[in-house]
Amino acid sequence: MLLEQATARNVSRALHEINGFEWEGDFKPMARQALKELLEKRLEEEMAEGLAFYETMHALRQTTLNLFAAGLFLSLNSSSLGQEKPRPIF
Repeated sequence: MLLEQATARNVSRALHEINGFEWEGDFKPMARQALKELLEKRLEEEMAEGLAFYETMHALRQTTLNLFAAGLFLSLNSSSLGQEKPRPIF
């Protein structure tokens, strides 16, 4: 919980913190590199989640269209044969 309070929540704040370091040596470039790797990893995760959501919604849409088309076909087919039309479910 204390770590969450100390963690920067956006990139500009994190860069501000990194640039505010008074250390000498390779610490700033190392911190920037760590931030870059963290952001790249998170971006890959977000893209994977987005792609999974898109694929799910695409499949759902296609299934809905298929069910609609099948219902429409059955409705047209039964009326052309002189049979009763199926009653709506709802």
